[in-house]
Amino acid sequence: MASRFTVVLPDGRIMPWTDLDDTAGLPKDCAYYGALLSALDAELCEPRFRFVLTWSTDTLPFSGKDVIVLQVADEWCRWPRYVDDVAAVLKTNGTFPALGWPGVRASVGLQAMSVLQWIRVTLKTLPGRPRHLRWRLTRMCARTPVIVIPLGALSPPPTQAVPWEERTVDVIFLGSIAHGQEGSRRVAGPKEYARRDMLAAVNDVKLRRPDLKFRLGETGGFVESIASDQNAYSRAMGNARVALVPRGTHLETFRFFEAIGAGAVPIVEPLPRHRYYSSGPHVRLKNWAELPRIIDYLLPVEGLHAQGYGQGLHEQCLRAWSSTYAPDAVGRSSAQELTRAFAMQEKRRR
Repeated sequence: MASRFTVVLPDGRIMPWTDLDDTAGLPKDCAYYGALLSALDAELCEPRFRFVLTWSTDTLPFSGKDVIVLQVADEWCRWPRYVDDVAAVLKTNGTFPALGWPGVRASVGLQAMSVLQWIRVTLKTLPGRPRHLRWRLTRMCARTPVIVIPLGALSPPPTQAVPWEERTVDVIFLGSIAHGQEGSRRVAGPKEYARRDMLAAVNDVKLRRPDLKFRLGETGGFVESIASDQNAYSRAMGNARVALVPRGTHLETFRFFEAIGAGAVPIVEPLPRHRYYSSGPHVRLKNWAELPRIIDYLLPVEGLHAQGYGQGLHEQCLRAWSSTYAPDAVGRSSAQELTRAFAMQEKRRR
């Protein structure tokens, strides 16, 4: 019996996906997306549907009104060409680029590169805007459902959450400062400027708050240990109270969802206005110059302030992962939304 699940890999190879729990040879994020598709299929309870996981916004190996597409990793936020040819599209990264303006207190480099990148991405998406506009002008009951979903997590959360008071790291950041290999780019992008601003703010906090313990992934061989053991990242995140989540090459980052799953309160830069961010527990700063004030808000100096707000947000993070951001939660909520959309379409046909 042919598999109802197909993967179109970033290099264009097409593979049947007979066991969604088996991600051997697949990109690391397929573990999350496989669990999402499994929950989606179970909730829809419609064996007629076929599912495609793809990195492409241009083509599919097959189409039809029995095909549901999960399109991922499109940092250009393009409108998929095949929307009108399938039953539904679930898409990460959104369908329109967000500026994520860092504010006037951010470094000049970050302000300039954020605007320049937004212009570049916007121009890249222009060819698909007429199709997007036509879709928006079509009545809901007559158009293909397109659902923007969370980016997901590369590393699964720890199986057992460490209680707030037992965590031994106050502030954590695991990741690189530059994009790609050192020296491979002549001009720094917004990711590099944002992370430089973040490190400058961290140094300020260290001077003001010697009582806090920091763990930064750029030090020693820690990054190498994560590369050799994918669970090391989750264990480290699960032992921290607060996680710094700077932007990457795109405004959205896996780190946001990994921090929430681990119960580490994420401190983030401006994010796109997707509904799953508006309800999520996090602290959003305009720019990294605000970090010292936010750290005092979450982790107050003992004896000088009342209990900080960090522990309450930590508990909200764990609940939000289970109810909103875990792959099975995203699959179930997406299925419910699709069921409503399909019911509207069926009513219109009658």
